[in-house]
Amino acid sequence: MKKTAILLTLLHITVGANLPDQFKLCHVTEPETSSCLKVAVQDALQRIGTTGIPSLNLGPLEPMFVKEVKVDQGGRGPVSVKLQFTNLKIYGIPESSVTKFALNNYEMKAESLTPEFKFEADYVMDGQVLVLPIKGKGRCVISLDSLTTIHDIRGKPVTRGGETYLDLEKYIINMSTKKLHLSFKNLFNGDKALGDTMNTFLNENWEVIFTELRPALERAFGNVFLEYSRNIFNNVPFNNIFLP
Repeated sequence: MKKTAILLTLLHITVGANLPDQFKLCHVTEPETSSCLKVAVQDALQRIGTTGIPSLNLGPLEPMFVKEVKVDQGGRGPVSVKLQFTNLKIYGIPESSVTKFALNNYEMKAESLTPEFKFEADYVMDGQVLVLPIKGKGRCVISLDSLTTIHDIRGKPVTRGGETYLDLEKYIINMSTKKLHLSFKNLFNGDKALGDTMNTFLNENWEVIFTELRPALERAFGNVFLEYSRNIFNNVPFNNIFLP
């Protein structure tokens, strides 16, 4: 049994997988490559949807489950908080429109528009927002309207079993939104009056809060997207994703 398990593991590593047959593929040498890739990526997001791709160890995107995200915004700015989100359920990614997509060797750059990017999670928070102390532990819902995300995805080629794979090293994102909505339950040890007042204050000052938290959020969700994307590129040879 042990030898069989080792053999299966080696086969998994050395034999290149393919994307499901229904996925749209593009030849990267054709004149309309960027237009084709834009459509193909958006189609893939919708097809992965609520089912994922079990053969590639790829979970669903609606909702997308994430174990933990940490946002540590220290310093002396107007927002100084430590936030830990756990058991996240992220909604809205399959509804994204891919407005740009370009491939240059082993670097991808894209832009997407998500009508509503929302996540629910357990949270622990401690810090200060615009001179007011804030502290709580419970459930939260955070959503961003008309979220525009610029994706910069970088990797290097590696060879396994005679096939070239893309070893993803960085997934850098830049986020902008038309509106941020925040709802934290059980702030200030469950004091409802204080909690309601603070939630109202946060939503009235969402632009300042988003500006201050954006770098930390971009790093955190960049890492989430990096780990998710690795499940594809670690299993499927590069030329099986982007046809020569």
